[in-house]
Amino acid sequence: MTIKGISDVDQLPRIGKIRLGVKDKEKGFPIKTDYFVFDPTDKDVIEEFKKIYGDKPKALDILFATDDPESNFPQFMKRYTYGTLVCKGDGEVGQEKQFDKDKKQIGVKEVKCEGCAYAKSGKCKPLASLMFLLPRIPGIGVFQLDTTSRNSIIGVNAGMKLVKTLYKRISGVPLRLLLSPKTVSPDGRAKIIYVISLSIEGTLEKALKNGTYAPALEAPKVAILPVPDEEEAADHFPEEEETVEEHDEQPVEEEAPSTENVPKEELRKILAAQADKLQYGKEQMLSFIAKAFKKKGSGEMTAEEIDLAIKHFAKIILLVEEVKGAWGLAELEANTKSVYKVKSMAELSSVDLEKFEGMIRKGLPKK
Repeated sequence: MTIKGISDVDQLPRIGKIRLGVKDKEKGFPIKTDYFVFDPTDKDVIEEFKKIYGDKPKALDILFATDDPESNFPQFMKRYTYGTLVCKGDGEVGQEKQFDKDKKQIGVKEVKCEGCAYAKSGKCKPLASLMFLLPRIPGIGVFQLDTTSRNSIIGVNAGMKLVKTLYKRISGVPLRLLLSPKTVSPDGRAKIIYVISLSIEGTLEKALKNGTYAPALEAPKVAILPVPDEEEAADHFPEEEETVEEHDEQPVEEEAPSTENVPKEELRKILAAQADKLQYGKEQMLSFIAKAFKKKGSGEMTAEEIDLAIKHFAKIILLVEEVKGAWGLAELEANTKSVYKVKSMAELSSVDLEKFEGMIRKGLPKK
């Protein structure tokens, strides 16, 4: 005797994650690695994993449990706030959660992805979850690996299509999951990123021969993979396409437009207005200018430097506005001082400010 809707559902449990970074113990945000980080539900199998792959593996033996690519590698545009998924879309249409003043969800609103300000600012980004088996590791279930890398998403999609072409299926085919360096130049400067990709076992000739005779596995009546864990934001790196060897430690982003036709005094007024909005006094402003530009005051700064400072302050103001209702300015500043030992958020470098934004969105505990 079976129970309709229960006994006929073939669903594997999720038994762990493979991460692409580790959490900084002091500051709380994730740091990317150039190796896979094994994080199983059953911690007793960690030593078994190390015996097979070592401490810092860059290749894993995997199998896919289904022929459905959307189950193996679901991918969406996603936006997180306070560590919670608030909007999810396919690049054309998104489903945005609606909240009341007490942050209780009261509904879902359909929104257009085209022209989305959050996508333009990088706060809504592609996120894909690779679901697979580790046949050499004890346990029956799937592991989940999250990536926000466009290069990785494109590479894995192409790899699954090639496997399907060679073997007439995806499930049950022995594959290698690789984490490899790749040189890119998104802003004209060469940098190294680490991307995931799929590799077949053996030679292409052997794969072609095996593919000819590979039996198709019977498709399950119901998708056998669990729904990816979407609420945990621990693996959502601020800039996954950035090199793990070095970080740009410039105090402000050098993406400001030209200030050729804007009077310097006008720029100083804009900067002063931003400081007032952030409730920065003269001492805080002077400290920021001295640390970021090695100047005694805005009068000694060039128009280009003031423009960079304005862009930096604009980011801070945007963060304050975005988290309004959950965090006040005083709480943000208090946590900044506690974590980074600075006088204000303005003294954070562009890199640290972005990391701090990530911490806030994941729900940094209040002091």
